[in-house]
Amino acid sequence: MVIKESFDLIAEYLLHIFKATFMLGTYSDRWHIWDMIVLQKPGKPRYDVPKVHHPIALMNMISKLLSTIVAEDIVHMCEKHSLLPDNHFRGHPG
Repeated sequence: MVIKESFDLIAEYLLHIFKATFMLGTYSDRWHIWDMIVLQKPGKPRYDVPKVHHPIALMNMISKLLSTIVAEDIVHMCEKHSLLPDNHFRGHPG
């Protein structure tokens, strides 16, 4: 939500960061960090009993945004250059 609401303000900065990522061939170590949180399942009172929690992995949003942009670019290039066969539906937009 934060990225969506502030995109007009940060888009140019993200563009420079992402371009530098590819030009320099580097990827920030901080973008590799995932957070794992544990949610208690409804109606389960304790965490020390097996199967009463639900682990959730949260990916760094900057790396997720970059991955989405790259994936969309790959799909666009595949469509533009007809690299996917007509009977291949996965990866086609829509």
